[in-house]
Amino acid sequence: MSAVAWATRHYRRFINARSGSAVVLLYHRLIDDDQPDPEHLGISSELFESHLAMIAKHFATPTLPELCERLRSGDRLPRSSVCVTFDDGYRDNFERALPLLEEAGIPATFFIATLPLEGRFFPWDEDVHLRSKPSELYADAALLQQVAHNPLVTIGAHTHMHRRLSTIEPEEARADIARNLDLLASICGQAPRLFSYPFGDPDSYTPRIVDVVRSFGFAGAFTTTFGTVHARRDPALLMRYYPASQSADELLRHLRAYFGDTLY
Repeated sequence: MSAVAWATRHYRRFINARSGSAVVLLYHRLIDDDQPDPEHLGISSELFESHLAMIAKHFATPTLPELCERLRSGDRLPRSSVCVTFDDGYRDNFERALPLLEEAGIPATFFIATLPLEGRFFPWDEDVHLRSKPSELYADAALLQQVAHNPLVTIGAHTHMHRRLSTIEPEEARADIARNLDLLASICGQAPRLFSYPFGDPDSYTPRIVDVVRSFGFAGAFTTTFGTVHARRDPALLMRYYPASQSADELLRHLRAYFGDTLY
């Protein structure tokens, strides 16, 4: 074992033991048929179900709002926690993923971009869903209203247009986030308290954009940078982990490494 690997492992174990830490998983879609997946973001229901079974067996699964409130209040996080999130708001999140989450008893946060609620496709879906309606691909207002009261479901904000916020002016970003919040509040009964940056990589936001996000008072805002969530993280730049098409065993090894229990 190298000195760097040894130090990393023991630092992670120290943080987890002292104040608790979490890995927030990022999913987008569940696809079980030949439906187009232009961004290659989907996994099968079978694979997702195996992930959930492994998570339920080995890790604590607090809600994401609980995790973020503990961060804000300075309370200790549950040790070795795993949270599940979905970005964008595809219909299969609720028709395919939610029943599996309910069966496993695991909560999830769904970050919804609201452009499809206006009957429009995201740009990357336009050319491959010519014979579909947006309401067939994305969750519509009726579905969101239905699932918003499920105790395992948290609805989060994800902007209206799903643009890279770094490419627009801060005030335009502010208006876009505000529209997203207003639409979701009108449908779900309350404005989301959590946010995820569209795309979420370091090139998709700037310090001025992060300041805009902070101004909304979100309990937590999430990127797509890999890492753990713990008390030393900036609540406006929290990390997640994208498991892609890893097997449940591969994901378990990665999660244990993030908590300092193993080396990967």
